[in-house]
Amino acid sequence: MFTHSEQSYEYEETRELVALVTDAAELVRSKGETAFSDFSVSGSRWRQEEIYIFVLDPEGNMLVHPDPELEGKNVLELKDINGKPIIRGLIDAAMMVPDKPTGWYHYQWPVPGGILPRWKSTYVRLVTAPYGKDYVVGSGMYNDRMERPFVVDAVKNAVGQIEQHGTAAFPLFYDPTGPFIAKDEYIFVYDMNGFNIVLPAFPNLEGRDLLDLKDTQGKQLIREMLEVIQTSGSGWVDYMWPKPGESVSMQKSAYVTKAKMGDRWLLVGSGVYLADAPKAAPAANTMTAPELMTLVRDGAAVFEKQGEQAYPEFRKQGSKWFHDNTYFFVWTMDGTRVFHAANPAGEGENMRGMKDILGRPIDQMVFSAIGGLSKSVENFPVKSVEKFPVVL
Repeated sequence: MFTHSEQSYEYEETRELVALVTDAAELVRSKGETAFSDFSVSGSRWRQEEIYIFVLDPEGNMLVHPDPELEGKNVLELKDINGKPIIRGLIDAAMMVPDKPTGWYHYQWPVPGGILPRWKSTYVRLVTAPYGKDYVVGSGMYNDRMERPFVVDAVKNAVGQIEQHGTAAFPLFYDPTGPFIAKDEYIFVYDMNGFNIVLPAFPNLEGRDLLDLKDTQGKQLIREMLEVIQTSGSGWVDYMWPKPGESVSMQKSAYVTKAKMGDRWLLVGSGVYLADAPKAAPAANTMTAPELMTLVRDGAAVFEKQGEQAYPEFRKQGSKWFHDNTYFFVWTMDGTRVFHAANPAGEGENMRGMKDILGRPIDQMVFSAIGGLSKSVENFPVKSVEKFPVVL
């Protein structure tokens, strides 16, 4: 008999979907192909408007589906609006990792009768019928929420890929049409010393020692992740970080575990913003754009008089120049960051090619903003203020 842990899911609709697929798979296991006719009855437990059971074989033939355009056909090459392979992804979710016959797959698809695509999360099970043939049984639901088991499932699949294929698995974690990027979820990989290996959302941080990286409340999140996998093997780490485009931090939850790649261990994880996650209180004093411009001008005037001797004053926490999320950095015109009040360890790095969360070149935007300056000051450092740190 199949078993499932309904209580691990936060939402009732998710628990009901998992139970539906689990029971349908059990019916196929016991009755075989004769169960297919049960799944085809409209209005039955197995077919209720947006929620319905479908059945695939490993070759991509759709054996049960309410859409006559799909049922009875090979749909292996079916893709969503972004080119993400739907059927291949569903089959892989149930068959990709040995001894893991269940999984979740997320893609975008219109609601029945609708036009615009929405995120759909689909749960699938691999089942063997009495005469030995394998089938993938599943059902999906339309929502934008993430559940903790979705994250655990993705991380376990990533570990399976790493342990089977080594570094050849890493390109899969960057593929927007693959199974490892969905909603706001992506896979990250570190070595056991906190050195980042894979970070698809922030490639500018890859190849760096991030052991002492802190969240917006000072928690050393990478150290805590390493401690979790070293003491427990796997687990959750909660930390506070702003969503892209937002200034107020909210709780982000990351599931981390270990993977053995050759003779070395790696930390593999994924973090998501869960629904109803707590948010930090907004900063009491938020600078307006004119206030920020005045601060930069004042700082530039101090720097022009004092040069590098102004750095200690700019670095003083709680001062006019460095408070809350506001601080100064200084670049030379070749893109070298010679001063950074909040991150002295990053001083001396060349920032050419660094991109923000939206993939925009930060150096080009900075230099474009000062493009109207006279040629006579081209050899002077860039003076600016950075309102928010890079978001992980």
